[in-house]
Amino acid sequence: LMPAKSSIGATALQLVSVPTQVISGTLIKADAGNGTGKVYVGLSGAVTAGTDDLTDGMQLSSGDPIFISHAQAPDASQIWVIGSTTGLRVFFEVF
Repeated sequence: LMPAKSSIGATALQLVSVPTQVISGTLIKADAGNGTGKVYVGLSGAVTAGTDDLTDGMQLSSGDPIFISHAQAPDASQIWVIGSTTGLRVFFEVF
């Protein structure tokens, strides 16, 4: 069962706020109920939501998944999310 991260909005949030060791990677999936809202996933608190080519995260539409490997983020607290609007949600699992 994948825990949810809710209340994603226009301010970048850590996927988890405490250090969480990653063995192989982290799977993140945008909630199908996000409608037309987009979630952006990045590896810095400076991640942006479609406003700056240099800092925009990987865009996830409703239902889209992304797998971030251990090599990219050995700790799940290094993963950040931000939304194109308020009230968005992702599900995630750390492997």
